Amino acid sequence: MGIRLPVLVAAGGFAAGALLGLLFNFLHADWDHLGWTTPDARSTAPFWVAQVLAPVVVAAGWTALVLHARSVTGWARLAAGAAAIEVALFLVGWVPIAVRGNGGVVVNGVAWPVLVLAMPAALLAAFLWPRTQPAGDVGWHLAAGVALPIALLAGYILTGGPAL
Repeated sequence: MGIRLPVLVAAGGFAAGALLGLLFNFLHADWDHLGWTTPDARSTAPFWVAQVLAPVVVAAGWTALVLHARSVTGWARLAAGAAAIEVALFLVGWVPIAVRGNGGVVVNGVAWPVLVLAMPAALLAAFLWPRTQPAGDVGWHLAAGVALPIALLAGYILTGGPAL
């Protein structure tokens, strides 16, 4: 795949960062106009979208890169499954706070610690998952792994997202 891999991963990271920045700006500016949210969460919930989902994107991307570098059959499906679990855990913790404010803290206090454990667990599973083919070129995958968080941060900053 060569240099195309880090370029594609950087482009995806930039797009994901830009989407997070735009989502933050939308939520922060229009929180009071969203019919399903509570004013109690206005000062925290929009920030958490970026502060929690950015590491989720990086962890999911790194998981995909490890699976791809190791030539694991079905790497995209496995990485997408890990990402879906991580996003679901984020939403399970975030939505109750957005809807009920402090009333959602109990659910959040369970979901997000599980999320913090799920992200490195998925990465570890990617390293240990059995493969049927020899591993691919690791160098370009490492370059892509470095490019991902840098590009994500650049996309986020250029869309006006606040400091992570």
